[in-house]
Amino acid sequence: MTMMQQQHTSWPLLTEDVLAIIISMVPRGTLLNFRLVNRSLGALATERAFRHVRLFAQEEGTRFVDIARSEALRSCVREITCDTTLSKDDFSYHANDDFTFPWRFMAALPFVRYFKRLEILNLNFNEYCGPEDNDEDLLDGMAIEESPDIRFRILDTIFHCLEGTWSAENQREVDEGLDLSDDRDILDIEDDPEVAFYKDDYQGFAAPIHDPPSSVCLTICNLGDFDDPRLTQSDTFRRVIASQISELKILFTVQTNNASPESTIYRPEKYNLMKNLPHNWLMPSLAMNLTVLSLYCRDYWGWIPRMDFRCVNPGSGPGSGFPNLRILALGNYIFTHEWQVDWIASLGLQNGRCGLEELYLDDSPILYKARMVQPMNSGESEVTNVITGEVIAITDDLYPLPEVVMGGTYNPDIIYFPLRWDYVLGRWRDSMKGLRVFRMGHGAWWEHYGFDRAIESDEWIQSSDRRDFISYDCAAFRWYDCPVVDEESDEYFEVY
Repeated sequence: MTMMQQQHTSWPLLTEDVLAIIISMVPRGTLLNFRLVNRSLGALATERAFRHVRLFAQEEGTRFVDIARSEALRSCVREITCDTTLSKDDFSYHANDDFTFPWRFMAALPFVRYFKRLEILNLNFNEYCGPEDNDEDLLDGMAIEESPDIRFRILDTIFHCLEGTWSAENQREVDEGLDLSDDRDILDIEDDPEVAFYKDDYQGFAAPIHDPPSSVCLTICNLGDFDDPRLTQSDTFRRVIASQISELKILFTVQTNNASPESTIYRPEKYNLMKNLPHNWLMPSLAMNLTVLSLYCRDYWGWIPRMDFRCVNPGSGPGSGFPNLRILALGNYIFTHEWQVDWIASLGLQNGRCGLEELYLDDSPILYKARMVQPMNSGESEVTNVITGEVIAITDDLYPLPEVVMGGTYNPDIIYFPLRWDYVLGRWRDSMKGLRVFRMGHGAWWEHYGFDRAIESDEWIQSSDRRDFISYDCAAFRWYDCPVVDEESDEYFEVY
């Protein structure tokens, strides 16, 4: 044995824990090279390299499907991102370009159900959402590429995959009633080799059978500001939301009208969405088990449209609201009433940590003065908990009436609200004994901030590919605990 060989064999071996930390810091290209070094390092590198896989609408999706069909690789996957956005170099959104939604993305989407160890599922839609009825009512003359039918089809497929009940037969029934802007039947064309690749029985392959994931962090970027009862009233949606979602992070996008931005306040869909939110996306069975909640909207919300959190799992005891919540993040949420302060202070009383641990208020101001058409809402309403049967009364004072806002006489008046930050912070200081982190200010709302966050986060693998900008659009609702990059700093310019 040569001296060099003796020296090599005498090097101390790094423990698996140390190697795992090192591997978590390296980019994907290096991880793939690590797989070729030796068996032990290759196993660690493979686990990390395929921890997070992505399905892009701008790509064919064949790599995603190949990973799903590989038992060795799909068992490594803990996080999946499905991104509907087309390449910005090839297609312009909100410009009346010819749009045909990529059928390959739709065909690959059901393979999400193959990943039995899934912990995080990210859905990214385009920021432009259209009329609820999917007709010729175009906002500011611009066609909406991702119609309600397309959005519903994607969400419906995802929820069936999470529950483990997706089937080609059921998918055909759903597709028959939808306008997907594509004349290609992604399930029935037998003589098309491209389509055949996306079938479960391709080359004799058999779809794996396993229990669906029991605890999933679901994040949705640009969920439309309308309630689609085809989804939210379906049994599959309600079962998954009630029993399988432990963390929920949603960014709502809003219908826009560039020619008359102020006119979006007259769209009735957003009022119905917020009114129904406590009964679908935040239903009581979800609220009782949720540990992390992040709700953001691209426009201000909370006062108009009204979102009354007292209607979420309503009650007067410690089990009401979100009794097990540990983290709450709100973006563009408006504070106007004292009950909002008390409601936040009451969260997490059964989480074993003396209440809420982390609170993030991102661009969430106190509204102290408003100019609004009259009359305003007043009096009280009764709210019933559908699980416990408890009935509570909530005040309606100083909230706009949607029917007056959308169709009343223009007779605005000035309204003042007494709520101030000195009271809010003092109340939380005295009552929220378990709070460890409290941050308020402006988060990483724009995609160049999000790209920086992606590079710094060890949850994401660094890539020089410009497509990363798609995934990190408005990253604040997902990474609310990341600081904002100063636009004047060198780091801000390093991404270009």
